[in-house]
Amino acid sequence: MKRIFKRAAFSLVEMLIVIMLFAVLVAISVPLFLPENVKFDSWANSLYNTLYRGKMAAIINLYEVGFSIIDNRNFILFIDFNRDGVQSPGDQTIFDSRSIFSDFRNRNCLIQNVTIVRPNGNVDVINSFNNTLIFRFNTLGFVNLPDNTRFTSIILNLANSRVSYRYVINLTSGGSITIAKQRI
Repeated sequence: MKRIFKRAAFSLVEMLIVIMLFAVLVAISVPLFLPENVKFDSWANSLYNTLYRGKMAAIINLYEVGFSIIDNRNFILFIDFNRDGVQSPGDQTIFDSRSIFSDFRNRNCLIQNVTIVRPNGNVDVINSFNNTLIFRFNTLGFVNLPDNTRFTSIILNLANSRVSYRYVINLTSGGSITIAKQRI
């Protein structure tokens, strides 16, 4: 007499596969439902960390590292191998925000402006960006402007229309980088 087994339940492997698929879907969808302030904090802190990484890359690699703003939301950090002050095809990209933040698509976070404070008290404000080189870290970690003029500080103002605060990233010519959250 033959026994016929009927499957009344799922196997352990089948259950694990379903749970893993569910976990992957949740991990992909979580950033879409995060509150706006969490996205803005993440974006601003990533920009701050990118600047610090650029400073360290300049010191370690003994090449200048350039920071360019492509548009109000995207920026590039690159090693300037030929020391010409622009990103050339031979230069290595350290960080490109267009590829990292594509999953967030946070349209409300933007670089509002860049303020350059001169030693004589004059202030230059850059409001529009079109792949503009803002500054370079030299091999000692100091900050240089593209035209090699002197400055006291460079201030990057980051804004988001849906939160009640903004971030200010301050760079000095000596290479110090600070970030501060300010209420509007």
